Amino acid sequence: MTNQRRISRSKLENLFRCRLCGYLEIRHEIKQPSIPFTLNMAVDTLLKKDFDAYRETGEVPPVLAALGKNFVPYSDERLETWRDNREGIERADAVSSITLYGAIDDIWSIDGQISVVDYKATARFSPVRELGTEFYHDAYRRQLDVYAWLLSGNGLATSESGYLFYVTARKGAAGFMGKLDFDPSLIEHKIDTSWIEPFLLEASSVLAGPPPAPSDSCNWCQYREQVNAVLKD
Repeated sequence: MTNQRRISRSKLENLFRCRLCGYLEIRHEIKQPSIPFTLNMAVDTLLKKDFDAYRETGEVPPVLAALGKNFVPYSDERLETWRDNREGIERADAVSSITLYGAIDDIWSIDGQISVVDYKATARFSPVRELGTEFYHDAYRRQLDVYAWLLSGNGLATSESGYLFYVTARKGAAGFMGKLDFDPSLIEHKIDTSWIEPFLLEASSVLAGPPPAPSDSCNWCQYREQVNAVLKD
């Protein structure tokens, strides 16, 4: 397949949120300033080690059994590649000429059905038990949708549900004492991939054209406009 533009899931998400910011990042490699979430990355790494141990034995991890789920971490020789941020799992869309890729956290199996899983970590006074209306929670939903779409394009038929394995550090603990205690939750999301291919087509059109207009709902667009107004004075 020729003339395919390879775009990461996170960059597509940025384009979804704001056409101009996504355009600047994908077309011109102008990224928004960001701070790496190193503690969250450490939690991700350790969770993978925990679940990988049960992937080898084919057993239900105790933390999932305690949550009332009989999921078993799914074994696939491609999983290491699919987890790699540079390689990831990819799928080419012929209509939009976009190859979409992303790095998944995990895949679990129950009764022969495969579910895509993403790890999330936060710190609050009460555990996160469900997704709300926050913009980043909508992004989490789209993330699972995209991963399910990518997996299906690589020969794995996923179930109608994806899951966030959410661990919440206890901010109300008596003290730090060299460790963080987490409360785990499993949050189900009904997979909807119907929006992906139409949006890939729209993304292709946006990226082929001139820079889009700034968005009134984008904090970065408003920041740039305010800075430009000051610099022009």
